[in-house]
Amino acid sequence: MKIRLIRRSDIETIKGFYESDEARNQMYAIPSKDEDIWRYFSENCKTFMVFQNDSEVAIFSLSKIDGGVGSFGSIVKAEYRGRGMGLEVMKMVEKEAKKMGIRTLRADVYIDNKASLRMLEKANFRPFVWLEKNLY
Repeated sequence: MKIRLIRRSDIETIKGFYESDEARNQMYAIPSKDEDIWRYFSENCKTFMVFQNDSEVAIFSLSKIDGGVGSFGSIVKAEYRGRGMGLEVMKMVEKEAKKMGIRTLRADVYIDNKASLRMLEKANFRPFVWLEKNLY
């Protein structure tokens, strides 16, 4: 698998990752306008597109919060889920986080996102409570 930083021309692909009800229920709500999506994924974080055989299979974003703490979010395209892709993406997240000087990595995951929680547990993350509510 290969990664690269997102480009403006990736906006439609990025929106495609969020089309399913499952993604909308398990991920932060993204803006609706293309320019706002670009700002959301490029100004306050580094966002990467993940490719396998020239097909977009996942995206992930990394944000440096404070000190050596960073946060990330990732999404695997629906047709690639359940194949161990999350753990492969996690390796890339960790590699890029280290390059950014992040020493503690926080995953933003809803408690009912069982697949992500299982993957994160396999990647040696431990639970930390953080409660929130989408206002849309």
